[in-house]
Amino acid sequence: MALEVLSLFNLYRFTPGRRAWMSARIAEAATQVGLAEIATAATALIASEKELAADFRIWTTVRAATDAAVVSQKLVVSDQQRDAILGAFDAFLDALAGRSTRPAGQAAGRVQREVFPEGSRKIITLPYPDETAAIESMVQVLETQLVGDVTAAGAGDWVAELKTTNSDFATQYDQLSAGRQVDFKALRVRDEAQQATFLRLIGKVVGASTDDAQLGTLLDSVAVQQAAMKALYQSRRAVSDVDADTGVPLPQPVATDPPAPTP
Repeated sequence: MALEVLSLFNLYRFTPGRRAWMSARIAEAATQVGLAEIATAATALIASEKELAADFRIWTTVRAATDAAVVSQKLVVSDQQRDAILGAFDAFLDALAGRSTRPAGQAAGRVQREVFPEGSRKIITLPYPDETAAIESMVQVLETQLVGDVTAAGAGDWVAELKTTNSDFATQYDQLSAGRQVDFKALRVRDEAQQATFLRLIGKVVGASTDDAQLGTLLDSVAVQQAAMKALYQSRRAVSDVDADTGVPLPQPVATDPPAPTP
């Protein structure tokens, strides 16, 4: 059976700048406690993460100028389908949560509070690529951190349908925008690979640490970024990257949905 590294850790998918910043902090902490191998492995990740972060910024700039050129009626319909599923899923959880005296209702309430703190409309009105990314992150949380509550609420089919419709939209969007200077699909593949590499580094840190106190020191930066990502997802704000050297959040990208097609 094939084993995916991403499935072994209950962490968010960090942005490249965040991973670069964490890797640098891990390298510093490992050096201080004499774990030279860990310091070397962490340092080796920084350059590739900075390069990926730069490519994402290029893509964001290009996207703002080209979104209007890639819109099509088929894409609009596909977006409407995933929006409908998202809204219906929110309504399902809301209705079930009203029966809070039952375990299924309690589970539904917990799921809704985590993934829809401001309602589904907050996600539906995001720019196309940002909505895609937000739903991908939501599905990741639903399939890992909240999988028990999803099962208890009988919401597994909703999660599967949401995952499918979002993936279908992403495929169409990538096909229509294939002529852009930076391929977002390729960026996602690189991002997933580098997240897996970062998680392997975390595994090495866990294996090399001698006690909980040392482990806490080595992975303090990870705890910081995990909390920051959770806050962003709970507020349903688009996840911005941070400066790879300072860890300071970068300005949110300026982009809007493409205009509706001419009838």
